[in-house]
Parts: sequence; structure tokens; C-alpha cells
Amino acid sequence: MTRIINEAIASALEATNSSLATSTELIETMVEHGMEEGFDNNATIFNDLTEYIFDRTDVRAIFLTLYTIVFCSCFFGNLMVMLVVCLHWRMRSITNFCLANLA
Repeated sequence: MTRIINEAIASALEATNSSLATSTELIETMVEHGMEEGFDNNATIFNDLTEYIFDRTDVRAIFLTLYTIVFCSCFFGNLMVMLVVCLHWRMRSITNFCLANLA
């Protein structure tokens, strides 16, 4: 299939006598060679062979672990800020209440 596409591209380039063929000329050449459905078939073949990195189980496990660590760190850090501001009397200022509200 790839050989046929390469031949169609080469013949389209020869037909235009230039280094670049327009897309319409390329399509016309492919239709002449009986490849009207070649675009969809190639896209399907390419999509079947493409493996996305986020589909791998080990990559998902690594990301799940990292996101869990970040979430827990942020949650407990914000909890500590709120506890210190609420429980320690010297930390009860307007600025610190605003910071605790953001946490």
C-alpha cells in the first residue's frame, strides 16, 4: 500500500514539473490509480498501529502515584496552615485569617 502511495506522489510530482504538487493534483493522481478510499484505509492502519503513552499501564501507575503524592502534600499542608492559624493565639491576625481562608 505504501509503495502505491509513493508511486502516486512521484507521478504527481512529475506531472507538475515542480518540487511540490498541489493537493488537488495529488488527489487526482491517486483517483487515477484507483485509490479513492486509500486515505481512510491508511488513517485506519495508522491509528491501529499508534500507541499512546498514556494507554500504557506502567505510565498510568506512575502518574497515579505522583498525583496522589502531590494531592496529599497539598491537602495536609493547607490543613496545617488552617490549624496553626486557628489554634495559636499569636497567629490570629487579619492577614493570617486571609491566608487560612485561601488554604
